[in-house]
Parts: sequence; structure tokens; C-alpha cells
Amino acid sequence: METPLDRLIQDLSQKFVVDRSAIKDAVGREGIFQALHEETLVKIDFHVGEAILGELDRSQDEEILTGLYVPIVTKEDAILSKLIWISKGSNKSRHDVKTMLRRSGEIDSICLNSQASELGVRGIVASQPIYQNRATISSQLLAELALAAAPWGSKILRCEIKNINRESDITMAMEIQMRADRQKRK
Repeated sequence: METPLDRLIQDLSQKFVVDRSAIKDAVGREGIFQALHEETLVKIDFHVGEAILGELDRSQDEEILTGLYVPIVTKEDAILSKLIWISKGSNKSRHDVKTMLRRSGEIDSICLNSQASELGVRGIVASQPIYQNRATISSQLLAELALAAAPWGSKILRCEIKNINRESDITMAMEIQMRADRQKRK
């Protein structure tokens, strides 16, 4: 009788190079197995089970083959998982975290920090240079906002830096305006 695991292996084998025994072993011990896409040579790591409590509940299913959906964890959970690997000595994971923080897009840093503290890996994320820069800028911004809001009796409790992607024509217009302002000052 064919099991769901046998079906997964069969489906993956159609377009990926996989090791059947490595997959079965990884599933048995809730470890990791890899699949290499035959055409593109892209390697996918499959992590069996939850490294971070609740990560599968927060994941979204993505179709990696026609009709084959797998849960993809959030950026925060992926970073937390890598932090756990770093705490076990993985230098590759350290590089991965730096890359993920650099390309972060939208990351819930409050959630990331609180979960990292719960897992005992908070110091690792805080030690990443890209994260330190963001934290420094955020705290300076928060202090400036607090000063600006004080006269109105408001208190700023939190601020977060998001990536701002302007359209190219807006960026050009801003640059032209800045040049004109500089010329006026001369």
C-alpha cells in the first residue's frame, strides 16, 4: 500500500534528484532532506517537523510541482530556525541570516526579537551587523519622534523602519528638487 511519504518521493522524483533513504530517514527523525531540481540545479531543503513552535500554523502552502503543495514558513520563522543552527555552530546559517536581514522586506522585528529571546538565541540576532544598524537607526528615530510628539502630549511607543520603494520618476523629481535647492543656497 502506498503511503503519503511514498507519493511525495514519487512526485519529487519526477523533476528532482532525491535520495529515497535520506528522505525516509529525515522523516523518521524530523530532520532535513534535500532535493535538487534537474533542470535548474536549484537545491531545496525540506525541514521535517517544526523547529519553531507554531511555524507550520503561520506557513503558507506553495505549489512547487503541479499539484504538489508544501508549507513555506514565514521569514521570521526561517531566521529563527537559522539562529538555532548558528547556536549549534553553523557558519553557513550565519551567512544566511545576514542575507535574509539584508533582503528582509517586511520583517516583524518585535515578533522576531521576542521569539529569539524565548529560544535563547536573542544575542545571535542582535549581533548581526545589519540588524545592529537597523536597531540603532530605529532607536534614534524613536527618540526624535518622541521629542517631536512631546509638545502635543503624545508619546511614541514604537516605530519600525520599512523599505520604501519609490517609483523612478518620483526619485528623479526629488533629485532635481534637491539639486535646485542646493543651487539656491550657493
